[in-house]
Amino acid sequence: MAFVKRSDVATGGNFNYSIELLPGGTVLALGLYVGIKQIDWANTANQIVFMGRLPNGKTNNVYVLNLLSGTVSQLASRSGFPSISSDELRVSYTKRGDIKVLTLATGITETVSRLGEWPDWKN
Repeated sequence: MAFVKRSDVATGGNFNYSIELLPGGTVLALGLYVGIKQIDWANTANQIVFMGRLPNGKTNNVYVLNLLSGTVSQLASRSGFPSISSDELRVSYTKRGDIKVLTLATGITETVSRLGEWPDWKN
């Protein structure tokens, strides 16, 4: 199981958030992001997509955490509520009320719906 954990004490007016794994309590993305709101774990357990912002940022972005390499990459700016497809080839998310789908292999993004929120793939 993966979950978002908030720090006990605020630093600079912000709480720090981390993504942690159970069993074992392995900590991922510690101190890199504040306000992590949503995570979605890929079926192979190799990737977690999440919504968060950097401590000095003002907007949410969509990121992917590669659990094999430990790297984090930003997939979309000013975006949120990501969901990774069951085949792990695409990530859906919202941006200014639109539902977007990013194809990971090509980096091409398309708008699939206007005025939508909280996309989710059938797994």
